[in-house]
Amino acid sequence: MVITKEISLYELLFLTFSIVGGFFALFQWRQTYKLKRAEFLKEAQVKIRENKEFASVLYEIDYGVEWYTQDFIEDHSKEQMFDEVFAFFDYLCYLKNRNFLRDDEFRVFKYRIRRMACNQSFLDYFFNLYHFTKRNSTDFSFYNLLQYLKDNNLLDADFWDKNSKQYRKLLNF
Repeated sequence: MVITKEISLYELLFLTFSIVGGFFALFQWRQTYKLKRAEFLKEAQVKIRENKEFASVLYEIDYGVEWYTQDFIEDHSKEQMFDEVFAFFDYLCYLKNRNFLRDDEFRVFKYRIRRMACNQSFLDYFFNLYHFTKRNSTDFSFYNLLQYLKDNNLLDADFWDKNSKQYRKLLNF
């Protein structure tokens, strides 16, 4: 016994429209996804360039202003402002590490991170925070940013030595 089923014109049209609709939905989803990525990148760049606090912090870093001093530690509002910038870049590094940002998308932020790594106050601050948190057995607040610096050889071997004389020690560790 042989069972055959003929496909009616109605069924063929329905199947064709379903496939075309599926491709259209996939195309729309991809376009929306790309647009959301572009919006995120634009917002991140605008934040870096137009946010007054971010611009102020990045200016001090870019021009080598010595900002990590005892006054900085005592001025919680200034420390909070710098921490907000570092947390933002830490988040970008987190996204990069998890492959949520492609290399070409992250390239825009590499310059800023490399400028940070060239700033002695930034290095002193991270050195103190790293060794302070290590001594207290807590997590480093900007782990992803620190890992990026380490993975890209932007920190020298002395950074990991708590007795290094290359960095100013302002915290008790």
